[in-house]
Amino acid sequence: MRKGSRLVDISASGRKFTWRKKCKELGGLSTLKRVRLDRCFANLDCRISFSKATLQNLITSSFYHNPILLDTLVDNEKLRKPFKYENMWAHNINYFWIIKRTWMSTYHNDQMRSFAQKQRATKKDLLKWDRLHFQSIQEQIHKAKTALKQAESTYPDNLENELEVRNTLNEVL
Repeated sequence: MRKGSRLVDISASGRKFTWRKKCKELGGLSTLKRVRLDRCFANLDCRISFSKATLQNLITSSFYHNPILLDTLVDNEKLRKPFKYENMWAHNINYFWIIKRTWMSTYHNDQMRSFAQKQRATKKDLLKWDRLHFQSIQEQIHKAKTALKQAESTYPDNLENELEVRNTLNEVL
């Protein structure tokens, strides 16, 4: 609890630091300064209302600042995962044909009902196609993020290694 403010610091999981900067010292040596700048505070009423709220320090491919995520949802497991459009789909020629094939189909005489059914069918077809053709990319992203975490924790002063791993993550993203 912060003195005099009645605010509680919500402890974060994930990355230890949220900001870093390469600094040059006398003699030409480079060092890496790291700080936890971003924090999240809540009053006691808020902590009681959102007792399962979590704070995560996220990974980013940009170099200086990592975002934080305050999740106030009580039961994440019970919620349906929302549809997420992937930009990489548009770079694949098959994307156009999946959309076209789905939207050319007739589902119902009522236009609004047909529209809703086409949306659901498009989501289903795109997710199926994504699993078949892009699963390896998701695995590469996961491996690159894991390598970045390891590089930052194992070799905190090895800036060249960290930059190399970040470049790999940028290429995959």
